[in-house]
Amino acid sequence: RPLDDAVTASDPLSRWKHRREHSDGGEEDELPSSSRGRNGRGRRHSVGASPELLALASPAMSSMGLGRSFGRAAPVSGPWEASIHERGSTRASQYKLRFLPDHRVAGSTEGADGTAQISGSFNPDNHRVIWTEAHPWGSVQVTGHVFYKAHVAQISGTFVATDGGRGKMDLCPG
Repeated sequence: RPLDDAVTASDPLSRWKHRREHSDGGEEDELPSSSRGRNGRGRRHSVGASPELLALASPAMSSMGLGRSFGRAAPVSGPWEASIHERGSTRASQYKLRFLPDHRVAGSTEGADGTAQISGSFNPDNHRVIWTEAHPWGSVQVTGHVFYKAHVAQISGTFVATDGGRGKMDLCPG
């Protein structure tokens, strides 16, 4: 049966409801892909959202390309607060990080000796982030892992500096 005029082709929820109401119940294609399992069996639990379900939840979410590989948006761009652990002491630092759509990371951090520029990358498949800080005195290589605590992205990682310094760091949006 054709879609009514009130149901537009751009409304995924209406299209899905229409297919569901007018199917004979025997076609697996009528189910969203997240409801189909191997050999036509349904699944009890879903570990990711299908594109169809993302479109139903929010057209903006489906256009972001969220899928099974990462399932979450990239970390937020903006100010980040860091706790830096080095040689038995802890100090605070401020970062300005930008997570770009092409998975690059850019930004800066201020230190007693001036501003350091940051450039690196973020891998949404394995949640790894790597960047280099270019300081006036040398550079720092940071390798970290993005994780979520209370639905907020955080970064935990290690760093190695060209002046021999090394340690751990934890960052959260600030």
